[in-house]
Amino acid sequence: TDGFTKSPGTWRFHPGGHSVSDVVSTNTLHPTRNLFTKVKNMDNVIKVIMEHAKVLVRAERVTLFLVDHKKNELYSSILDIGDVNSAVFVQDETNEIRLPLSQGIVGYVARTGQPIRIADAYKDPRFYAKVDEGTQRITKSVLAVPLADGKQVVGVIEMLNKHQGLFTQDDEEFLVAYSIYCTLAINVARMYDRIYRSDKKYRVALEVLTYHNCVTEADVAAVLPCNIPDNIPGITQIDKMTLIRFMLTVRKNYRPISYHNWDHAFSVAHSMYFLLKVSEHRFVPIEVSSKDKRFVLSDKFTQAKRIELPWQRDHNIFRYFRNASYRNLLGIIKHAILATDLATFWASKAKLDELLDSPSGLEWNDQAHRMSVVSIAMPTCDLCAMFKPWGVQVKVVMLIMQEFWNQGDREKASANKPLSLMDRDEAVQLADGQVGFIRAICLPCYSTIVRVFPQVSAIVDAAQSNLKQWEAISKLSYEERERILQQQMEQKFAKVVRRTAMNISSHARK
Repeated sequence: TDGFTKSPGTWRFHPGGHSVSDVVSTNTLHPTRNLFTKVKNMDNVIKVIMEHAKVLVRAERVTLFLVDHKKNELYSSILDIGDVNSAVFVQDETNEIRLPLSQGIVGYVARTGQPIRIADAYKDPRFYAKVDEGTQRITKSVLAVPLADGKQVVGVIEMLNKHQGLFTQDDEEFLVAYSIYCTLAINVARMYDRIYRSDKKYRVALEVLTYHNCVTEADVAAVLPCNIPDNIPGITQIDKMTLIRFMLTVRKNYRPISYHNWDHAFSVAHSMYFLLKVSEHRFVPIEVSSKDKRFVLSDKFTQAKRIELPWQRDHNIFRYFRNASYRNLLGIIKHAILATDLATFWASKAKLDELLDSPSGLEWNDQAHRMSVVSIAMPTCDLCAMFKPWGVQVKVVMLIMQEFWNQGDREKASANKPLSLMDRDEAVQLADGQVGFIRAICLPCYSTIVRVFPQVSAIVDAAQSNLKQWEAISKLSYEERERILQQQMEQKFAKVVRRTAMNISSHARK
C-alpha cells in the first residue's frame, strides 16, 4: 500500500508498495514556509513559487500559468529572464502571455490535470512553438505539473531545460508534492485579493453614502442664529460647531416612519434631560454625556452602525476622549441601549428594587448601582408618551399604532398572520391594549423611578389619569369605540396632509 518511510534526512514515498528514492527531502520542502508570508499579494506568491521550483529542480527557466476559466485560456505576466543559478523576473501585465487551453503542453496539463515530462519538446506535437518565438529562447526538455485544488486546475507550473541532463522521476514527484502548497498559497492569495477589492468597494460606497448623509454648510448656517442654552449637561466640553453638525446629521439620518423617528428621539432626550436635572448631580460627567446622547443611538438596528455614523472629522463629538474614557463611554451607551429592551425590564426592575429595599439603600458612589438606575431611567424616558397630557398621549398612541398596523399589513401581504397588536382589523381593541400596557409595564416602571427621584412623582399621577381615560373608552360599546378610533385616524390624516403641504411649501421657497 502507499506510504512513507524515513531514512536519514529523507522522506521516501512508496506508491503501491514500490520504493522511490529521495523524492522529497525535508530541506526540499523547507522553502514552502515562505509561501505563506506573501499571500497578501498574488504576484509575490507567484514569484516565490517560481524561484523555489527553479532552484530545487535545477531548471534554466520557469513559467507559472494561471487558468482563466471564463476565457478558457492560460495566462502569465511574470517572465523569467535569469539562468539556472539565479531567478530574475520581469513583470509586464500589458504584454502577458495568453495561450488557449486547447493548445500546448501546458494546455494539455491544464485540461487533463496530469503532470508530464518531455525530453525533446520539438518532437512532441503538443508543444506550442510560438512561445519560444516570443521569448527568443529554445525549449529542450519540459516538466509541467498542474496546480489543482481538488475541484479544478487553477494553474500550471512549467519547468524548461533541465541543467545537465533531463528532468527525472524524482523531479516530477517533488514538483507534484510542492504543487500542493503552491495551490493553497494561490487560493489564499486570491481570497485576500477578493477581500481587498471588496473592502475598497465598501470604502468607496461608504464615502459616497457619508457625503450624501451629512448635512451641508447651509444647513449648519440656518441654525446658528438659534441660542443654545448654557445649562445643558455635558455640552461645555464639546465644540459648538461639531455638536451642531453631529445633531443635524443624526436628524437627517432618522428614518421617515410614523413613530420611532426624530420627534420620538427628541422626546426621549428631553425626558432624560429632565431626570438629569433633578438628579442633583448623582451621575458622573461621562455617564451624563452618554445618556444625554442616548437618543442618537437608541435604535437597536445595527448598534455599531449608529455609533460609526457621525465619525467624520467635523462630526466627531467624542474626538477629545482618551482611549480609556472612550471605551468606558461606549460601554455605558451599550448598557443604556440594551436597557430599552422590555425583555430585560423585569429583571432590571427587580434588581433596582432590591437595592432600594436593602438596609444600606442605593449607593450613588457605586457605579453598578448607578447603572441599575440607568436600566430603569431608560425605559422610563422611552415610554414618556404615556405620562404626557391626554391630548398629546392619544396622538402619540395613534402614531405608534400606525407603525404597528403598517407592519401588520406587510405581513399580511406576505401571507403571514400578524400579531393581534399589529392587525388593523382588530384596531377597535386599542383601548384594551393601552389599559393592559399602562398597568403591566408603564406604572411599575414609573413607580420604581419615582422611588429614586421623588421629584418626578407627577409622572405616575399623569399616567394614572391617562389610564382612567382608556378604561372609560374600553367600557364603551363596539360601535362607539369604532367611531372614536375613526375620528382619531381622520385627525391624524389631516395632520399628515398639513405637514406634507408645509414641507412642499418650504422646499418651493428654497
